[in-house]
Amino acid sequence: MLFRFGRSSNWWGQSITRSIIQSGLYTSFNHFSLQYKIANIYLELLSGQLGSGKNLEGQRIKRNIAGNRLIWEISNKTLITFGEQIIYTGVNRGMELTYLNPFIPYFFTGLENEEDGFPFDNDNSIIFIDFRHIMKNKFSLYGEFIIDDLQIDDTGIDHAFGYKIGADGKILINDNNYFLIFEYTQISPWAYLHHGQNTNWINNKHPIGFPFGPDSKCAQIKIIADYTNKISLLADASYLVKGMNTILSEWNNGSTDYYHETSDKYFLWKLGMVIKHKWGRFEFGLNSKIYVETTRFPRLSNKFVIRFDGRGAPTK
Repeated sequence: MLFRFGRSSNWWGQSITRSIIQSGLYTSFNHFSLQYKIANIYLELLSGQLGSGKNLEGQRIKRNIAGNRLIWEISNKTLITFGEQIIYTGVNRGMELTYLNPFIPYFFTGLENEEDGFPFDNDNSIIFIDFRHIMKNKFSLYGEFIIDDLQIDDTGIDHAFGYKIGADGKILINDNNYFLIFEYTQISPWAYLHHGQNTNWINNKHPIGFPFGPDSKCAQIKIIADYTNKISLLADASYLVKGMNTILSEWNNGSTDYYHETSDKYFLWKLGMVIKHKWGRFEFGLNSKIYVETTRFPRLSNKFVIRFDGRGAPTK
């Protein structure tokens, strides 16, 4: 059994750079998690409180997050994860035991009319699946899939989902290790968005899931080269097709005001160096453009970035 309590961001998924489930790239929040293992199956429970928001009357809206996932290690080369997560909000709304029960799916609360539905539907849940398979050459194939909203009947409302497929692994060239990552991601226009009180999938205006938010198509390649035992060089390039919606957009699914064909295209790249030590790592680099989800348009100027990570975690 593993218990964790504190303040940090959380990472769930298989992509180590841009998971569409929980990327770990957003601002930290207070939470606890509990993981229990039975044979080759892991059960993990997460519960915490995100940054609060305000309604039109200026009242504080408390924003809580919960989730659970079941990780099944089919073999030493293959695993698959099934899970769900939810943001539930409201004026002075506290944590609810309903969402701490890992054995009852969250959507049952809606069927039983136990959601906080007045004056808004303030429960925004997402179902997700991810997998990883290690091949003979030590490369891995992996994928992530999220379902935010699935319409069974013809309601005139679009489905809200997202998926990522990718491959990563090490290759050895001239006694130097190169870690390669290839990914393609597509997030539908209304994924992560919701019509409740501050129920979009964000924390302090930062996306919790895919960093580029909804309405995105992105292809990425990243290379990390171990120049020495203590120094790594990295290069990252992404081609992003971004639609009208951002993570801060209002939910308006089904409206004729939204035009799916409207999109902007960006080529984003980053070059950097990482110096590793037992007490942490020092990373600096140059970004071509910084896409910011608080607005539809990215900053167009180059940006020099310096970052220190005291955890001593490996770059990869």
